[in-house]
Amino acid sequence: FIFNPRASGIDFYGDTLFTTESQINKHPERVKKFLDASLKGWDYALEHSKEIIDLIYNQYSQRHSYAHLEFEAEKTRQLILPNVVEIGYINSGRWRHIADTYSEMGMAPPNISLRGFIYERNPKDDITWIYLSLFGTVCVAGIFSFIAMRFYNLNRRIRKEMVEKERVSANLSMLEEKYRILVEHAPFPILITSFISEQLMYINPKAVQKLDITQDYAIGKPARNYYVNPEDRDIFLTFLKSQGYVENYEVLMKSASGVQFWASLAATLILFQNEQAIFTALLDITEQKTLEKKLETMAMTDELTGLFNRRNFTQKGLDECQRAKRYNLPLSMMMLDVDKFKSINDTYGHQAGDYVLKKFASLIMNNIRDVDVAGRLGGEEFGLLLPNTDGDYALTLAERLRKAIEQYPFELNGKVVSITASIGVASFVENSVCFDQMLNNADSAMYWSKNSGRNRVARYRESMV
Repeated sequence: FIFNPRASGIDFYGDTLFTTESQINKHPERVKKFLDASLKGWDYALEHSKEIIDLIYNQYSQRHSYAHLEFEAEKTRQLILPNVVEIGYINSGRWRHIADTYSEMGMAPPNISLRGFIYERNPKDDITWIYLSLFGTVCVAGIFSFIAMRFYNLNRRIRKEMVEKERVSANLSMLEEKYRILVEHAPFPILITSFISEQLMYINPKAVQKLDITQDYAIGKPARNYYVNPEDRDIFLTFLKSQGYVENYEVLMKSASGVQFWASLAATLILFQNEQAIFTALLDITEQKTLEKKLETMAMTDELTGLFNRRNFTQKGLDECQRAKRYNLPLSMMMLDVDKFKSINDTYGHQAGDYVLKKFASLIMNNIRDVDVAGRLGGEEFGLLLPNTDGDYALTLAERLRKAIEQYPFELNGKVVSITASIGVASFVENSVCFDQMLNNADSAMYWSKNSGRNRVARYRESMV
């Protein structure tokens, strides 16, 4: 019977480094260097366990036998899982669990805040300006919507006054003049189109500038000519017909010269030149869309390689596992590790190491299918999800990938260097936990490859554990 602490609910961190906020603020470099040195020491100890055992046994203490120290080193590695979890990685959720546990035992106050408790080794860039820009854009969009509703209300007033023909005629002339003055000087594009023919009846100077056309050329042309996808115009008209106005309708448009831009439309039905027309105000939101796309990319991908980050790779893996279970489909996974990557960094520098990681990611993407999912899981470790793929084909793909990496001429500081990879392959087993099980199995197979001489592919077997 093997006792695992987690089986009894013991899921606390063991060795933990503590400092004070004062030390971090006054001596940030000292704190960072101390942490880096500690993590480097752990890395060295895990990579050179025999050397450390000899040192302890011969120079410090023989209280435990040599075999005991070897056993302790192996079990420490299994608990730390350095090939799966980066040394020094801190999980905020686990600290929340620890704090709640102490609170339940009466050893800490309830709902204790962990703000500022975990040291940020690599603080993220302040993207507050992005959110402020988005907020400002949304506010402007609200103003445009208000103006469109204002025109809608003015138009309703006109309809009510049509009971008296002569009075309506006089009021229409007056209101149309107000419309024209307001529209001509509006700081945003405005278009008026026929409700029946959809042809442009009027565009203001800002619309002339945005659509890159002249007023004379625009009048009589279909408004849908400026929609990248004509179907979007049909959806816009459906909304307009059902409720009489449209607010914040986002659509991809284009100018007469073909320049594409994102726009937020606000529209209402009016009377113009004695016929029913569509009054549309247009706000260019291309910058907002670009910022949204940038935020989405930052949340999903690894900044250096462009592959999925660990969190998004894990979510993709969970989704594929659900699909494999539901439809009884094969599913395989690969774990890849750059051989002797630390030596590359030490010999050629971190810039060369970054080049190797980016090129490694490129080689992976060039040798997989569109349905496959690639991610950087941390450091020099990469993962591959292979939907609809059994173990035999996954093994073939892994060998092809290994050869492509081995044969690629990596140029580091003007010197061509051969770099290899150790690869582990595992497949979905029915009634297993699926993703977690495959990840652990593929990692075990990859670790077996490294211990067997590196630059090889191994398929998971139970004897590897």
